Amino acid sequence: MRTAMRLASVTALLFYCSTATARLSEQHRLQQIQSPVTGDVRYRVPGNNNATFGATPLKDQLFDIQFLDVTPMPIVSDELYYMYLFGLFWPDHSSNPTQADLDNATLSFTFSIIYADGSQDVGSPYTIPLRTTLINRFQHMGIRNEDGLPTDRMSLGVYGENDIVADGWIYKQYVVSGNWTMRFDARIPDGRCLFDFSMTQWVDGDLQHHHHGIRADWFRENFGGEL
Repeated sequence: MRTAMRLASVTALLFYCSTATARLSEQHRLQQIQSPVTGDVRYRVPGNNNATFGATPLKDQLFDIQFLDVTPMPIVSDELYYMYLFGLFWPDHSSNPTQADLDNATLSFTFSIIYADGSQDVGSPYTIPLRTTLINRFQHMGIRNEDGLPTDRMSLGVYGENDIVADGWIYKQYVVSGNWTMRFDARIPDGRCLFDFSMTQWVDGDLQHHHHGIRADWFRENFGGEL
């Protein structure tokens, strides 16, 4: 009996600590940084990254990001990189999506580049289902639920916790050096935002020239995917 009570007490304490730690991240999100490219002031995404939340107001982002870890940081061309995003849907939020919403959610990537000569390229959004998927041979995305088990889609569960993990490779031979801004915008079918953030990093490339306008074949060459 005493053993059971102690176990229950420890479990409750661990839950309280994890919840308190999660809520502390809301204070971290109040930290503001200025974009080195646009000069805009944005809220910083917690974790090992230089990401900032996007144009969608934080109060309108349904998935509460607790941290984003990127390694290596910064990303290095011709080296494998990993991204680990952890967050949750707060159980007491009335605006939470339904499971049907999550089953049909999408993730859009938008890339823009400022080259060393000051010229710019801005790509159109590339949208895929927000699900565990093999994007191509060297690009993968996986989702895990609050029990750490792999799932096909994000889920509400009991505590609303989800992990999104991804790995990838930027082919140095196909890119021109420059400041890359990568935006990630996840939405459910009614248009509401799950999360919206971006990060800007210098990427080295072997190409010495570029064509204005990021085309479908540009994405295919760099990421092995299709627009």
